[in-house]
Amino acid sequence: MFIFIFFNTMNTPLISVIIPAYNCAQYIGEALLSIVNQTYKNLEIIVVNDGSTDETLLAIQQVNDPRIKVLENTSNSGIIFTLNKALKEAKGKYIARMDGDDIAMADRIAIQYHYLESHPDISILGAKIKYFGAENHVVNTVLSTNEIAIEMYFNNPINHPTVMMRRADLEKQQLHYPENFIHAEDWVFWFNCQAKQLKIANLPNVLLKYRIEGQNITANNRATEKERHLEVYRYFLGTIFKEVNEDLLSLHWAVARVDLNHVDVKALKVYLQQLEAALIQANHPEKEVKAAIQRRKNRLFYKVADESAKQGFTYMVQNQLYSFKNLRYLWSKVKKA
Repeated sequence: MFIFIFFNTMNTPLISVIIPAYNCAQYIGEALLSIVNQTYKNLEIIVVNDGSTDETLLAIQQVNDPRIKVLENTSNSGIIFTLNKALKEAKGKYIARMDGDDIAMADRIAIQYHYLESHPDISILGAKIKYFGAENHVVNTVLSTNEIAIEMYFNNPINHPTVMMRRADLEKQQLHYPENFIHAEDWVFWFNCQAKQLKIANLPNVLLKYRIEGQNITANNRATEKERHLEVYRYFLGTIFKEVNEDLLSLHWAVARVDLNHVDVKALKVYLQQLEAALIQANHPEKEVKAAIQRRKNRLFYKVADESAKQGFTYMVQNQLYSFKNLRYLWSKVKKA
């Protein structure tokens, strides 16, 4: 096997695959095999065992491949410390992310490698994922660099385990996962990369199967999700507004999450205008900004109308969302009242 790998790596650059692993003994073997069996062969596979208390280390050791390098944290140090440790260890031209319970498509690395080689302006490249396990569907993402840059202010537009990054660009800008944004470290990392003028793109391909179970990190931390998101929004909005107070955060939460929570409809209209102007002032392309704000207005219309047909009509008029579809929707709400 080693001879086969050697002859298939002579003319291709090294790519590092970094995999944090914590108590994933049941799945880490399958995850590793999906990387070991990639069509692209010149890999270093860096697995960081983050103080697992189950048989994770044994499961890793049972996958026999000379490209696998195992690092050990002396205790459970958390995902941010572990990711940054792996970044420092990586030697490849590109760095690919992977989780210990997901499955990469066999040509994932090759597809991303060829794209980045032919698009030298792109520093970070994501892709679509398909949920499996408790859920089973494809997660769509915005694709273009400009769309991603704007969507970043509302939601995380990058599927973290699918990412491949140019190591030289990260090192030149001294970029790493921020330690003060637990469970949002990747989202803020992308934003910081953008702030350093690194371009991000998403491929339309499904390149990873993402396991969904009752114990996913996002499910375990729903109780503090809003608080964490508001801190992210406070940080992001602080780059385009002079002052970010609680009222502004509440309005942005309503826009980003389509969650009105007693937000005044008139104030919402004013904020959307301010946000559009601020994003354009921050040198985001006007066409894409206006399109993004328009999409948010449309989503909010249905939410407002669901709560009150009268408020929905007012919102429609204020934001000039005149259409037969919207009028018909309002009429359906009036008839149900």
